Amino acid sequence: MLIKPSNSAGAHCQNMKLNIDDIVPLKTDYLCENETCRIENRNCLSYYRNQKCICGKLLNREKSRKLRKEIGLVNETSTFIVSDDLYVMPNVVITSLNLLQKHGVNDIDAIDKQALNINISKKEVVDLLKLSLVSKLLCPTLYLKSNNLLKL
Repeated sequence: MLIKPSNSAGAHCQNMKLNIDDIVPLKTDYLCENETCRIENRNCLSYYRNQKCICGKLLNREKSRKLRKEIGLVNETSTFIVSDDLYVMPNVVITSLNLLQKHGVNDIDAIDKQALNINISKKEVVDLLKLSLVSKLLCPTLYLKSNNLLKL
């Protein structure tokens, strides 16, 4: 184990475009050879063969890992809020309330309720994030105008 460590999320991450490690993902897990462990639902599991179960038997029974179809670490339908300082937050109610409170809005009823939806593509978000890596200023050359991301 110490000589050949494994990434516990290796099977999940192997389909990602950016490989975060150089370790080959494990294809099998090992379960207890004792039938009573499975019946009692102890779920003893190891990435390595011949490890000891809590019952004292060896973890020798192979179980293949199911490869997931999704790519990445978030669901396809997840939405996020990206602030002007490029802080990424999940798009949930508590995040919106915290943002309002952070900017001094304590009474939600006092807010002029207007909806503003800006739809940008994945490519435009990636371009924005790339720019943030090479720029020393916060979003210096990008403005949102009429639902399009324009570079000035």
